[in-house]
Amino acid sequence: MHSDAADKSVERLVSEFHSQSDERVILSTAVPESALKDFINSYDVLYLLKVGNPQSVHDLSCQAGTLTITNTEAVVKLGHATAAVIFKDGKPMIYINRNSERAERREFYGEILTLAKLYD
Repeated sequence: MHSDAADKSVERLVSEFHSQSDERVILSTAVPESALKDFINSYDVLYLLKVGNPQSVHDLSCQAGTLTITNTEAVVKLGHATAAVIFKDGKPMIYINRNSERAERREFYGEILTLAKLYD
């Protein structure tokens, strides 16, 4: 999911998740923010990339029960997405917003919670 102003690099990124030879193809589509209402119920997870209005996207994801992930800690901290995985100083960091998690009707268990930085 991306803003309408995002460039063609989004399409190139999405194409990296497609495989012609593997049966375990991840269903991925670049969906502009303006078309999200038409697609939100078709997906279990939204990856937010260059989103113009993250709060309206999060509101829709909560209604649909769709998990939101991103590559920005601040978006998770503000509660506009549930999870982020980023590299910081060469190490993967996981961020989870527990309020957002509950609002999207999702639940993380076990070791991931001990590895992640949690926000409420």
